[in-house]
Amino acid sequence: MRRIISTVTTGLVSAFLALSAMASNVDTFPVDPYNSSGTFENIRYLAVDPDSALKILEPAKPAESDSATADLIIHNPTYIMATLYVNGLQIGGIEPLDTAILHGVKAGVYEVALALPNGYVDACRLSTGPDAKPEPILDPPSYEYPHYGGPPLANPPSTEPSTPAE
Repeated sequence: MRRIISTVTTGLVSAFLALSAMASNVDTFPVDPYNSSGTFENIRYLAVDPDSALKILEPAKPAESDSATADLIIHNPTYIMATLYVNGLQIGGIEPLDTAILHGVKAGVYEVALALPNGYVDACRLSTGPDAKPEPILDPPSYEYPHYGGPPLANPPSTEPSTPAE
């Protein structure tokens, strides 16, 4: 009987130690090191300098609050990478089922679009703040989205006719 109690006690203590060791090693999902951090957070590739973009981006409708800047939180609900556009300006790529945050934008409502590789563009109006709800754009935006092609070229080809070099 003594041997059974000793065996059961040893087994319970071993199980408790194993479970507590596993519980201390539980992590949340690590941040993808390829995604950006800082002003424009969680963007797979940046197509624009964040500091320059903050100067360019103006809300389509400024916020009524006194807050000068806020966070624009954008979620990609699709299962493929999407190219993010804000007011027609290409920001970069968002991973599937991921959320990007643009910190420090002027508070207000922005036209946000996610262009998918198959040519589909999901556009909506989105206000800054954590509890913002997307509002569908019923009228087509005044700008066109180039076909998705990954990161922009460093030196895009010119549309002007070329002249032969002398």
